[in-house]
This record gives sequence, structure tokens and C-alpha cells, in this order.
Amino acid sequence: MTVMTGRYRLLLWAYPRDYRRERGVEMVSTLLDAGHARPGWRVTFNLVVHGMRCRLGRPASRSVALWAVLMSVVCGLYGSALGARVGWETARPLPERAEAAAIFTSIFPEHGVTGEIYRSKAMFTIYGEPLSLDNLDTLLSFDGGEYGLGDTNTSTSLPASTGQRAIIASALERLPANGWEASEPVTSNAAECATAACDPTTLPTQTLLTARRGDNILEIHTVSDPRLGQLRLAMSLSRATPWPVHPAAILGFVIGALATWLIFGWASRRNEYRPWQRSLSTVLFGFSMFMTAMPIVFTVPYQIDHHLSETHFRWHPLWEWLGQPAFSLIVLVGLGAALPTLALALLPRPALAQSHGAVDRGH
Repeated sequence: MTVMTGRYRLLLWAYPRDYRRERGVEMVSTLLDAGHARPGWRVTFNLVVHGMRCRLGRPASRSVALWAVLMSVVCGLYGSALGARVGWETARPLPERAEAAAIFTSIFPEHGVTGEIYRSKAMFTIYGEPLSLDNLDTLLSFDGGEYGLGDTNTSTSLPASTGQRAIIASALERLPANGWEASEPVTSNAAECATAACDPTTLPTQTLLTARRGDNILEIHTVSDPRLGQLRLAMSLSRATPWPVHPAAILGFVIGALATWLIFGWASRRNEYRPWQRSLSTVLFGFSMFMTAMPIVFTVPYQIDHHLSETHFRWHPLWEWLGQPAFSLIVLVGLGAALPTLALALLPRPALAQSHGAVDRGH
């Protein structure tokens, strides 16, 4: 492509390789003859959009682009979650026990720290243990929801006469004095009535108060149980979401969505001219799309309702919004269903596809 400028050569990468070989010089010559010495934003947009559509093949199909977009968005979200998890590696280690003890005592000096202070073994744990090959099977099972952010915590029992309101009021007074930004406390029942004879006034109640100072997130959790005559006070310290999580999540989405579009387009073009191959790949893709998107559809509304119901100084990690890793097995099955589609695309091309120049050789 001797007449192709560097900028046009870069933009034409949006098209499949065979298309560039056959029509690249002609396209650039036409653009140059039309006075487009340099690609403006409209030319750039048109080249990229039409090039990415061309990668899907099947020009007569009206739905292939829609399915490619949906699959790219879904896989882009999973890529974004993976990027967010990588970004969490930049967070500072969890607070040490001595630091936590000083913070807890500054909030409740009259109670002190009477219980043992526990510090998680890692920033993220599953059933209290860091993720490893030994518990990877648990992560990939429906118990994967136990994978969560670690903390440094302690708890103590106080007489019921202390009162939840007094505890929370005391904390709300001392938190700002110690440089903390506090949320509104959220009170709810800690249990539900199991029988009609149950008296709701005897149910234990709980109150959650969250505060933030720097990259520290403090949670104060009280549970009052009239039946036991005691008040349980629990405190925990964890880290706020580090800023690199956000650009890492965006980069993960771009990489995941783009890779999915390219792979989808490659398989679509390879399976285009053999009816049985196209039909089977469509069925497999439909199943894959259903399995990978289902956790997102069910989980996102719940997360939205949860985050609107109480203040969050740290939103739940992105992967939890996608139902991961609680439903990771479902997603893996869905992605596994796409593998036969890719295997079908590796079969020898029919002569018709070669004559149309619609198959991307080795791309």
C-alpha cells in the first residue's frame, strides 16, 4: 500500500486483514482524491465503525452486530472486574493491631478494647484464608461469595443497659473530633419472626455506623438482644478503594470488550459460509451469552437497592456487582460453551468463502 499514509494505515486496522489487502489501497486513494489528506474525526469514526462491522462478516444479517455488542459488553465488564482486582493490589496493607487498638480506644475510651484484635491474613480472604490452590475449588463453587475484603477487627459484650442509642451517639460525637467523616447510622432487625406467636419487640436489633478517614474505613456494629440481656459491640478497620482501581477497571473493560469483538468477528466470518456450522455455532453462542449475562442481570438490581439503602464510603467491588465469584461456575460453563464455536471456526474453509475473500487468513 504505497500510497497509504501512516494515519490511514493505522485506521484501516479496524478492517479484517484480507479486506485491507484487497481494498486498502483503493480506499486510501479514494479518500485522498476526495481531498482528505488527513483523516478528520468524521472519516476516522466512519472507518473504525465500518471496519469493526466488517470484521463480523454476514453483511445481510441485522442481528450479528447487536449480539457482538452485547457479548463484548458482558465480557468487557468481566475484564473490568479483573482489572479492578489487579488495581486493589496497590492498596496499603491492613492496619496493624496496635493501630487498630488506638483507633478503637479513641472512639470508645470508656469501654477500651477488652477482646482480642484479629487481623486478616490477606487483603482478600475466603473463609478467613488467603486465596490459594487449596481453596480455589471453593472460590469456583457457589460458596465463592465468601470471598471478600479482609479487615482488622475486635468485639466485646456490654450490659444491655448501656443502650444502642447511647453507644452510637457517643461514637457520632467522637468521630468528627478524631477526623472521621461518619455516615447516618442504619438500624434494622437482626432476626425475623419465624412463627405467628413471635413478639417483634423481643427480636434483637442491630445498628451499623460507617466512617472514613483517609484510606481507612471504620465500621461500628452493635447488636442488642433483649433475650440475652447484653449488647454486642463490634468494630472493624479496612481499606478504602485505592484510586488505581478505577483506571485499571476502565482499561480492563476496553481490553475485554475489544478482544471479544475481534474473536467474535473472526469466528463469525469463519463460520459464515457453511450452514450447519453457522447454525451450531449460533446455538452454542446463544447458550454462552445466556450463562454469562444471567448473573449480571440478577445481581445488579440487588446491588443498586443495597447501595441506595445505606451510605457506602466504599462501594462493593465491581466483581460483586457482576455476581462474582458467587456465580463463577455459571460463567465458566458459559465461556466453555463458546469453545466449540471457536473449534468449528478452525475447520477448513469452504471454497465459496475463499472465492468471496471473506475469510480472514490467520487473523
